[in-house]
Amino acid sequence: MMKNSRRMTAIFLVSSLSSYPAQSCMEHYGYGFGGNHGGFFNYSSNIADINELAKDVKVFKVNHPSAAIAEVQKEEMLELDYELPLESENVRLTLSATNNITMIDQVFDLKQKSGKIIARFLARKKGINAITVTIAGEHEGERLSYTSELYIKAKKTS
Repeated sequence: MMKNSRRMTAIFLVSSLSSYPAQSCMEHYGYGFGGNHGGFFNYSSNIADINELAKDVKVFKVNHPSAAIAEVQKEEMLELDYELPLESENVRLTLSATNNITMIDQVFDLKQKSGKIIARFLARKKGINAITVTIAGEHEGERLSYTSELYIKAKKTS
């Protein structure tokens, strides 16, 4: 009886792992049956290759902190670094914010291919807020736009 249950378990495992849907799922997660790339069943996934191809390569680059702390009712400054390729034209950086943040400086026309921008803002109430950074322009005849966010924790002074 024990011998038959082991045999049945082995048959079940082999048949379930060799079915087409199982193979498809396993290959997505790097457990396929072909190739000699390592991994379970001597195969590694193409997920890294697929992710690399699908990754959004940004032409206009803007660097800023992902979060900052601000004092309520005090003018604060946000520093942004940017880099543009040589073939870019009419590039503009725009800042917008949630209701409790007032942007003093909102629009910047980027004439240089790299540089720093200092944008001033005012937090009106305490809490978590966001500033949206949008950079848009033309590159090799195509109109491109990228958006990122900066979270602001506004707190009252003691």
